[in-house]
Amino acid sequence: MYSIGRDIAIPGILLRDDDDTTNKRNYVYYLAVAHARQKKYDIALGYIDVLLGAEGDNHQARALKENIKSAMTHDGLIGAAIVGGGALALAGLVAIFSLSRK
Repeated sequence: MYSIGRDIAIPGILLRDDDDTTNKRNYVYYLAVAHARQKKYDIALGYIDVLLGAEGDNHQARALKENIKSAMTHDGLIGAAIVGGGALALAGLVAIFSLSRK
C-alpha cells in the first residue's frame, strides 16, 4: 500500500545521513515541495526559510515560497503558519549547520 508519509520521511532520513551540502539543499527543497503538496504550509515554509537562510539568492526556493504564500492566502492560513514555520525554520537551521560541521 502506498504511503506518502513514508515517502516524505525518506528525504528527511537522507538529509540527516548525507554529508554532501548540495544533496542536503535538494532534500530540504524536496521536503518543502512535499509538505506544500499536502497543504502543510507551515512545515513547507519552515523548510524554505531554512534553505533561504543558507542560500538567500536561491531563485527556485524564492519562487516556491511565493507559491506557498499564495496558496496559504487562498486557503486562509497565513497567520497560523508564520508562527509554526518560524519555529521549524530555527530548528532546521540548527540541525543543518550542526550536521555540516561534522
